[in-house]
Amino acid sequence: MPREMQVLKEKESTMNTVILTKEGQLTELEWRVVEMALNDGPRSMNPDGRLARFVRFFFGISTARNLANEKLEALRRFCVRAWHWSLIRSEDLGKLMDAGYPSSAVFQIVAHIASSRGFAPSIQEQAS
Repeated sequence: MPREMQVLKEKESTMNTVILTKEGQLTELEWRVVEMALNDGPRSMNPDGRLARFVRFFFGISTARNLANEKLEALRRFCVRAWHWSLIRSEDLGKLMDAGYPSSAVFQIVAHIASSRGFAPSIQEQAS
């Protein structure tokens, strides 16, 4: 088997596992969550809210639910805000940092989203 095929097989087998990387580097799974947040949309921030229930009941459009992994859910919520709003609240940033993501990962995410959107969302300053 060629070396390229072995690497692909290894990646497939580790798709649902957490891979340790260098400090501040996101794993492949985390990058998938960043991209998934684009399709989740703002309604996924409150899947049991009135608007989400209305759309689900009358139009049959489902709303994305929370992820089982709390760390990945914090990442998803931060990315939904970054993809769909022009302002990232300091609470969302704080929850992401509390989940264990360093500031270098935050800058990577914002830069990636900015390159796709054409502009970077602003980050609200924390109140002192």
